Amino acid sequence: MLNLLDYYGYKIPPFKNSAHTLLGVALGLLLVYRTNAAYDRFWEGRKAWYANYFRSINIKGLFNQ
Repeated sequence: MLNLLDYYGYKIPPFKNSAHTLLGVALGLLLVYRTNAAYDRFWEGRKAWYANYFRSINIKGLFNQ
């Protein structure tokens, strides 16, 4: 994308290596945080689903006696 901008005459400001490193670290931490949050939401949903599943099995067992 930057090559296309340069090709059509748009001036791209130079970046220092430290800016790329800082941006990469920040993006990596954000990605890890969002992944962990998504996994936590999945795990909570799974626990709730199985809790309801086992409750329904227990209720079914009460009526089959």
